[in-house]
Amino acid sequence: MKATKYFFLVALMAVAILLSAGVQPAQAQTAKSKGSEEVTITTSALCGMCKTRLETAIYNTKGVKAVNLDLDSKALTVKYNPKKVSADKLRTVVSNTGYRADDVPANEIAFNKLPNCCKSAGACSKTESSCGDKH
Repeated sequence: MKATKYFFLVALMAVAILLSAGVQPAQAQTAKSKGSEEVTITTSALCGMCKTRLETAIYNTKGVKAVNLDLDSKALTVKYNPKKVSADKLRTVVSNTGYRADDVPANEIAFNKLPNCCKSAGACSKTESSCGDKH
């Protein structure tokens, strides 16, 4: 019985020392390291080629976990690790791909390199993978 009380006292002191040193239990660190955020960015995407181009560019950005562009609403939804990339950086990637990202205008040089169907509404169907231009 005396040994059990001694063990309990030592264990309690060890926990107190660890907590005062700022060490968190492993489970709490795991929950924080798995944290992610989601952002929805309004784009100027028009067609299936835009969707492929934007999703590829964003997905290849470090820290991005998932991406989906809804062409009907032009909403690009991105799930990402905020420790590796910011929402502003994601908007910059969209802009540098040639598309508007919320209030960030499209990079003019990148926009000029886009296929014609990605530059004007109605030039091709948003569900087509090709509009006849060389892509």
